[in-house]
Amino acid sequence: MKARLKKTLSVIAIIMIVCIVVVGILVGVYITKGVSGLLSLPGMTAIFGLDHPKDLGMGTISAADRDSLIAKLGGDPAAWPSTAATASHKNLVVTLTPKEAAAFLESGDGSTVLSDLQLGVLSDGYISISAMVKIDGILVIANMTRSDIEGQVGALPDEVPVYLEIKATPGKDGSYGIVLRQLKIGNVTVPGSSLGLEPSMIDPYIRDFFTMFYGVTLNSITTSGADFVLDMEVPTA
Repeated sequence: MKARLKKTLSVIAIIMIVCIVVVGILVGVYITKGVSGLLSLPGMTAIFGLDHPKDLGMGTISAADRDSLIAKLGGDPAAWPSTAATASHKNLVVTLTPKEAAAFLESGDGSTVLSDLQLGVLSDGYISISAMVKIDGILVIANMTRSDIEGQVGALPDEVPVYLEIKATPGKDGSYGIVLRQLKIGNVTVPGSSLGLEPSMIDPYIRDFFTMFYGVTLNSITTSGADFVLDMEVPTA
């Protein structure tokens, strides 16, 4: 009995030592190279789900999807950010398939923020969004710089996979009525994201996002079956 106990304690001791060594190595890497240093370790990005975005089954955006988008919009949205400041604007209400909506969101300056974007409408009416989000683009929206963040957490990766679920119920006051149900970075759920945020807290960021990166004023976003309905003020040239 004593021999078995001694053997068990030895195994536990070895496991503890291994854990201490591994943690020590990770701490050392973090101190010297920051977050990006940790993520560069083999297998680390896979553990946290940071090696690829969640697959929503949307499929690849084709040239036909982009051509259909341009036809529905009456122009190439890639040109809108550069013409928005000087052009006149018109109201446009358009229904887009998930692939067309994703192509729109990856167009123009939006490509500096989003890539590998997939969209979907869930059975309960929530919109699912999965994409690789570029850190520098998000910092622009937040009016921050890398040095503001990296001074606290160390070097950041260039992009991370993000998954979120939202529902849009436009209000009579002109708000988007967007409720955030879930937000995940890789496999990690952002604390508190499932509790939801007041639409008034989300609206300003969405308005700035569409104005800054797409050159449009987004009036509302709703769903129709599996499609998306965008009500926007867009440049006429």
